[in-house]
Amino acid sequence: MKKLLIMLGVLAMISPVLATSITYSEGWEYSGGTTDPAYVAAWADNPAREAIATAYYRSGARSLLVDNGSSYGVKGQTHVLPTAVKGTDASPLVLSTYMVVQAAAHRQYLDFSLELANGNVVAPASGTANVVAIARSITLNGQNARFFAYDGDSWDDTGDAITTYSASGPGTGKYWKVQITVNSTQLLWALYDGAGALNASDTFPLASGVQGMFFDRINIRHPGAANAAVHVAYIDDLSLSGGEIIPEPATVVLLGLGLMLLRRRVT
Repeated sequence: MKKLLIMLGVLAMISPVLATSITYSEGWEYSGGTTDPAYVAAWADNPAREAIATAYYRSGARSLLVDNGSSYGVKGQTHVLPTAVKGTDASPLVLSTYMVVQAAAHRQYLDFSLELANGNVVAPASGTANVVAIARSITLNGQNARFFAYDGDSWDDTGDAITTYSASGPGTGKYWKVQITVNSTQLLWALYDGAGALNASDTFPLASGVQGMFFDRINIRHPGAANAAVHVAYIDDLSLSGGEIIPEPATVVLLGLGLMLLRRRVT
């Protein structure tokens, strides 16, 4: 009995190590723009169509300018995480960013998808994929301002939209927060206004194929050509937190050796 209690105690101590959460943030503070070596190392452009803006920002001195003019087609950025991570009921995975649009019409023409993906995949217009996402896409749902959530199998209409715009530059009060939270079986969507107040929220069941899935990258994507509008949105202060990461192989090996040694001592 004593040996069993010792083993259980050790397992209880190492469980937090094996279930570490993730913390990642991006403020787009690249003085060299999208050719800055630090940006190139962090984000793979497909193709490189965006720019680092200095006229608009929520914090710091820069933001990401999302430009989806009609000649550009599908484009966006991908950040591969240092380790894969999944959302659980005990530790949900939360991905969020702030955005502002320049004019009322841009809310309608926005073509933007914020995604968590497993592998080099994106949220399709229809069908299944190893992705969860929130998108405001003229390609998917025409010229209206509503956001849609992708649950790994289909797009769900949230019925929610950004209702303000700003024709001037910096300021935290102008940016709306777009957030998705993933637990073991659900995708939760939330939209906060410029004052930080919850404007809307919805919960959608995850498709069975992505329940408990580990995600290894963030996509900021523009699913297709919108119209000839030059500037559509500015993105700032992206963050990913929570969840449970896959422990590094070296950590698992060391823990395994430690348990073996402990087992020999107690026997």
